[in-house]
Amino acid sequence: MRPKELCSGALKASVTLLVSLVATTSAWAAHEKILHNFVASPHGANPQANLIADGAGDLYGTTANGGRYGYGTVFELAPGKNGKWNQVVLYSFTGGSDGANPVAGLILDAVGNLYGTTAAGGTPQQYCYYSYTETSCGVVFELSPGAHGSWTESVLYRFNGSPNDGQTPLAGLIFDSAGRLYGTTENGGAYGAGTVFELTPGSKGAWTETVLYNFTDDADGANPEASLIFDSTGNLYGTAEKGGDLNCNGYTTGCGTVFKLTPNSNGTWSQTVIYTFSYVDGAYPLSNLIFDSAGNLYGTTPYGPGFACNGGCGIVYRLAPNSDGTWTQTMLYNFAGGADGVEPLAGLVIDGAGNLYGTTEYGGSLGSCYGGCGTVFELMPRSKGNWEEEVIHRFGLPTHGQNDGTQLISSLLLDQAGNLYGTAVNSGDESCDNFTGCGTVFKLSPASGGKWTTSLLYRFSASPLGVGPGGLLLDSVGNLYGTAQGGGSANYGAAFELVPQPGGLWREMVIHTFLGGSDGVSPGSTLISDAVGNLYGTTINGGSQECNGYLSCGGVVFELSPTAQGWKESVLYRFGKSNNQGYQGPAAGLVMDSSGNLYGTTPERGSNNCGSYGCGTIYELSPDGGGKWHEQVLYRFQGGSDGSTPLNTLVFDQSGNLYGTTCGGGTNGNGTVFELAPTSGGKWKESVLYSFQGLRGSDGSCPYAGVIFDPEGNLYGTTFYGGLDKCSGNGGGCGVVFELSPSGGGAWKETVLHAFQGDDGSNPESGLTLDAAGNLYGAAPFDGNDYFASGVVFQLSPGSKGWTEHVLHQFGKGFDGSGPTGALILDSAGNVYGPTDVGGTGGVGTIFELSPASDGEWIESLASSPPPPLGFTPSFKPDSKSERRFIRNIGEGR
Repeated sequence: MRPKELCSGALKASVTLLVSLVATTSAWAAHEKILHNFVASPHGANPQANLIADGAGDLYGTTANGGRYGYGTVFELAPGKNGKWNQVVLYSFTGGSDGANPVAGLILDAVGNLYGTTAAGGTPQQYCYYSYTETSCGVVFELSPGAHGSWTESVLYRFNGSPNDGQTPLAGLIFDSAGRLYGTTENGGAYGAGTVFELTPGSKGAWTETVLYNFTDDADGANPEASLIFDSTGNLYGTAEKGGDLNCNGYTTGCGTVFKLTPNSNGTWSQTVIYTFSYVDGAYPLSNLIFDSAGNLYGTTPYGPGFACNGGCGIVYRLAPNSDGTWTQTMLYNFAGGADGVEPLAGLVIDGAGNLYGTTEYGGSLGSCYGGCGTVFELMPRSKGNWEEEVIHRFGLPTHGQNDGTQLISSLLLDQAGNLYGTAVNSGDESCDNFTGCGTVFKLSPASGGKWTTSLLYRFSASPLGVGPGGLLLDSVGNLYGTAQGGGSANYGAAFELVPQPGGLWREMVIHTFLGGSDGVSPGSTLISDAVGNLYGTTINGGSQECNGYLSCGGVVFELSPTAQGWKESVLYRFGKSNNQGYQGPAAGLVMDSSGNLYGTTPERGSNNCGSYGCGTIYELSPDGGGKWHEQVLYRFQGGSDGSTPLNTLVFDQSGNLYGTTCGGGTNGNGTVFELAPTSGGKWKESVLYSFQGLRGSDGSCPYAGVIFDPEGNLYGTTFYGGLDKCSGNGGGCGVVFELSPSGGGAWKETVLHAFQGDDGSNPESGLTLDAAGNLYGAAPFDGNDYFASGVVFQLSPGSKGWTEHVLHQFGKGFDGSGPTGALILDSAGNVYGPTDVGGTGGVGTIFELSPASDGEWIESLASSPPPPLGFTPSFKPDSKSERRFIRNIGEGR
């Protein structure tokens, strides 16, 4: 384990320190309340399925990710005024028993209920494997409309996995005339190769599942990922991605099959393979089938004949029934792999003239995305059985003048007017999902001359409030101010305000969105305030034009000033390659003296003794008049006994001396606590008060956060490493809380007040807070492992026999957050406020309040969040999004 690259500010503004010294807490128990949950993509992200429409023209669909809990959504798009469409999230999946990651489309019944599947969620089962973090088998759900636009989710069935049931339903559902539902599961069943299932409604809303067929992973096929289709006599048709000819293409998995299921008089079903792919005629079908009026079947395969695209670029095929019960396959189109498209994953739709329409995941405008961004194509029947392909839209990126989506993996919706509707997995709002975009909904309308007009109906967007909150600032009327390192409407971070409302609620407001240019990138520090209410802070990157194309470069010092029109940002200073050779700019917050000068640190820059990036500096910013500021480097660390890599916010003593810490350097290379004192001629002198010895001395290593003073002049702080070597995986120790006391003659004595053991928290990144009774408060984001598993808020109380640690709250219980990394603040009533870096309902951080109680017990009061659903098991990690795989899903049958 190592310190995070983007650290939160460690110390509070002067106003916060004054507030924190007022309160004293006599009890250890407390009530926790979530003031705000940060959500990365509240409207959903990454739609992978087809759309459906109701009689009023409203569209319904799913997103595989995003929503309030990050596990996907069901949404509605309704046409509004001036051609705009209004999006409403009907349901956000929690990832528990209600389901997770809906990658398939929906169906409607006659009274307006929606039905669908989720690939994960439901029943946890060791062998139900959807992703690195999802080990549940999936569900079938129903959404029913209620009063005032509300919708209620009911789980009709939770899959149980092999050997008696299917798992991982990736396809949508279909109804029969009796109201039964039919679908497929990619895996599970008696042979682990997937199933076809039926759900029959019963009395009192109960549904009974019957497995109609277990794929054997042999000639019959394996791993069906597409929805089914009925013929006029009640037979079911579908595709299996693998199985069939097990010698196909030199592999033993087979290239897939097209199958038919026929009902028997005794209630069983018989399976017949009507076509086996052999690679030269297509391979690995993922799409559903459609019928034409003559009874022919049409579908796609993403691979097939030829050597282009590393295994063929995909085909469109037709299966025609013969009088003897066999079927004849005809390849209607073989994609060349260029402008015509690559990898048709989804099913087709057919118009009244027999024209086919479909999508490709890649291809099209090859100069935009690598391999192309995807296409919508039309196939038109011509004489003598020939078909002509025409690309009616090629998707692209904003850099090429387009922003209507990329990667199309679902089928289209064709309305009665001939308009096509579809979804794209990525692009759209480039601020979303680490600049890849969270996907779009689009419309293609036929125009004169055979042309088509493209309309972007909706872009799935990021939360304007950002993600990954840092430390907080409390003003005199009880408002909280903070920054979020990522997210925001431009994905470069945001500054926000939380205002208390009647009834214990809080209103969230964005006061500045960082745009990623000259105004900075990734505000990682706690804000401070001056006497007239201006806010000051730093960003780790951005600012200088010298850093264009280099996200890990630069950084700024900024001011936010309240005006009648809102908050105005002014950049006081920009760090660039010429004045900051370092990899990152100021990671810590600022401190202000009585003259209005600002002081801060950079973890790199300065002396090259630590390599080309430098050993770190301490700088001063002084107002020059006219809104200009002058920067002066007060000290350049040399990387030896004086220390290196200051990651913390500084603190003043009453004489105007500055105090801080370095994570590296010192006598033993384990960091220092230092003093910087002004001397004559505007110079400053550094003195090392203490050099940490690390595990060898058990006194701590790498003081990641800064220090605070008590009224007697003692310093208190934390170290990220050192102490007890009990924390698994890092080998550097669990960290300590220490005190430095002046012992005369300029010497200082260090005392370890508490050494973390892992189960009481570990590896604290943030500074401490002191109450009027002399108790210390802090947060530790880890539990002894290499990742945010929970974290704690702790109190250290002095006594006659030393200091006693009390864990006030342990995170990771439901939606209460995980990984508290920012410094805590206290109000006059003894309430504690702080952020968590991850966790909460959206998995990307919370702002919490801990209130003192007198009952001796810890009680969670999640006032702004619903209780966890039955079967919910939180699993929050710093980059859980990257562990979810995209499913190449497949449009639904007509």
